[in-house]
Amino acid sequence: MNMTDTNEIASKPNTTGSNMTGSNMTGSKLDILMYGETGTGKSIRAASAAVFGKVFIFDFDLKFDSIKHYYNDKPEILENVSHESYADNLETPNACTRAYQKLKDIWKQVASGTCPYDTIVWDSWTEWEQMNLRQIMATNPGFKRMKANIGIGTVTVPDQADYRIHAHLQQTFLPQLLSLPLNVIVICHIATRVDEITGGIERGVAAAGKLMKVMPKYFGETHRAFVDPSGAYRIQVRGNHQFTAKTCMKNIPQDGILTPDLEPFRYMAKTHTSQAKHTSDSQTNKENPK
Repeated sequence: MNMTDTNEIASKPNTTGSNMTGSNMTGSKLDILMYGETGTGKSIRAASAAVFGKVFIFDFDLKFDSIKHYYNDKPEILENVSHESYADNLETPNACTRAYQKLKDIWKQVASGTCPYDTIVWDSWTEWEQMNLRQIMATNPGFKRMKANIGIGTVTVPDQADYRIHAHLQQTFLPQLLSLPLNVIVICHIATRVDEITGGIERGVAAAGKLMKVMPKYFGETHRAFVDPSGAYRIQVRGNHQFTAKTCMKNIPQDGILTPDLEPFRYMAKTHTSQAKHTSDSQTNKENPK
């Protein structure tokens, strides 16, 4: 793995909590972790953050065609959404490197005050992890790795050194991604594991190692997407004994379950714009007392 890719990103100044420097938003930023099973509308709902302004999607799951189809009759959404797809194949190798370069370009635009985006979407963290591990293996051929026959061919098994590099990159990359002075939405799949100590079943974000438990702590908002027994799409924004979720939104149902329309993002946009105006007015009054 070329460590300079992520080290250059990590060297950017931490501007969390500063004024937004995207095209429209000012005031505090939003960091949202959205997780759930495949087919629960995570990518589609993340794209609806276009109510904040312009959105850029890092598309590792190749879901943008679904987004275009869903919002085909809502040009006000699609006009504000752009993307790049990242997939490892023979034609376009090193997907992670290309994604890091795009992220560095966005940092440069932020620094120069020319960033056109208000929100970035990392879709998904789960697939990015897998690509990242493959790239670590490809760029470190000197590690001794086992090979296994799985019936359809021989595969190379990652070494412990691969996992150590992978864990280090995760621990340094997530805080730096969230330090962008833009709204950041990170999408994850959902995972089920058996606790090694208690033997109990755990369900949470599909992230490697300890991130499954601690990843929500990095975010102000954690939303779980799911489909209820009637087949309706839902968003859980309040945690319970089964799933982690949290929100800054007020006046939500007691069970914390919302329909996945645009209203939650519209509410957040209105709330944060109001907060920004209040902060700006307060600062003006301090600087220019009557």
